[in-house]
Amino acid sequence: MKALGPDDEYVGLAEAAVASFGAVAIPGKYWVDMFPILRFVPFWFPAAGFRHKAQAWKILNHKFRDLPWEWTKATMVCRLQVS
Repeated sequence: MKALGPDDEYVGLAEAAVASFGAVAIPGKYWVDMFPILRFVPFWFPAAGFRHKAQAWKILNHKFRDLPWEWTKATMVCRLQVS
């Protein structure tokens, strides 16, 4: 897999995943860091914006993990069929 430039899908995905990790890694940025019980607050609760961000980041990080794996599997299958 080669990056086709800064507009490549994988490069953009990697940058977004690293940015999300950087936002989460700041200690004390979210109240849930200091009060872990807040992770059980429902999504509709006012001031539960961290839950919405966490859900979006989870989807992004799963995509970051799974997309290259699926590409590798597809490439291996194509090469096996050609041989």
